Amino acid sequence: MAEREPFLRIREQPDTRWMRFGACADLTKEKRRWFYPGNVVERDKAIRICENECPVKSKCGQYADETEEKEGIWGGVLRGQIMRRNDYAPRR
Repeated sequence: MAEREPFLRIREQPDTRWMRFGACADLTKEKRRWFYPGNVVERDKAIRICENECPVKSKCGQYADETEEKEGIWGGVLRGQIMRRNDYAPRR
């Protein structure tokens, strides 16, 4: 008799230990809000923190890809921006 596939698959939880080293880890609650921006000014502030100060920026972006984050700024990029990157490509 063939072995049956489990009905429910448990997804392995990604390693998040790197998060404590992020430039955003020690920010105040008010500043952490910038990473889920309500306006362009907040978005730009969060992106600047990632771009200029974050030692785990690439790991952050990778984590967002692996966990399919749909919102917020991860690895210096607004998630909706990643999903629609081709919309902004120069047209020939």
